[in-house]
Amino acid sequence: GVGKSTLLLQVAGMLSLAIPANPSLAAIVSEGEDDPSTVLPPVGGDVLYVSGEESVEQIGSRAERMGLLSNGNVYLYSATRLEVILDEILRMQPVAVIIDSIQTVYLEDVTGSAGSVSQVRECATALLHVAKQARIPIFLIGHVTKSGEIAGPRV
Repeated sequence: GVGKSTLLLQVAGMLSLAIPANPSLAAIVSEGEDDPSTVLPPVGGDVLYVSGEESVEQIGSRAERMGLLSNGNVYLYSATRLEVILDEILRMQPVAVIIDSIQTVYLEDVTGSAGSVSQVRECATALLHVAKQARIPIFLIGHVTKSGEIAGPRV
């Protein structure tokens, strides 16, 4: 691909260490305050990276090459059944979750295969409820075609 997983692993690493992506922007947002941490508090902590396409070994070797596994706060998880993923999120209570990708996960009780319109809609809704309930930011990653359209069935 285009390096989507690599970029997401970098984001996971930054979230786990609470490194602001752009400290100079934080200073601007803080309306002239000298300390950017007043805008972006150093939270850090466990980040759950869920992949529906690659195995933990595949993602792990990439993360290891990037030096992201040394701090022990980025947890790699390979699953596609959303009920299992939601259970893990609630059990773990991470500071953030990355779902790569929304088109690969599915709910047992929803008709259609993973990536179908109904599955994507219902999975996103279930993740939204958990995010609000547990106060955990969840990053949903989706596929786009070469022409820039959202991948999957047309409606």
